[in-house]
Amino acid sequence: MAATPDPEERSTAGPRERRAIRNEIAARRVNERIAQIEARGRIASDGPEPGPSAAFVCECAEPDCRGRVRLDAALMARVHAEPDRFVVCPGHERAEFERVLFEVDGYPVVEKSALRT
Repeated sequence: MAATPDPEERSTAGPRERRAIRNEIAARRVNERIAQIEARGRIASDGPEPGPSAAFVCECAEPDCRGRVRLDAALMARVHAEPDRFVVCPGHERAEFERVLFEVDGYPVVEKSALRT
């Protein structure tokens, strides 16, 4: 998976948006760890091909969000190939900080323009 961006280094955001970015990046780091564990479990058990069974955390700006995103780990990895993209639960988009690019399996993929290089 792509390295998670550091909001302090790449962001053009103000303090409020910077806090939101930090929350989203923290969720992304959790999801990267979930994907690693999922991949190891498949390898160890010689299990089935990846499927929509991984429960990732919502990568929205809300620090108290407990939403879950059920996606195939490979789909999540494709979204995370771009460091400014995050997967959120429907309705968790923040128009003041991000824009919805597309949906994957019903979940919005948002872009943080402040993280664009």
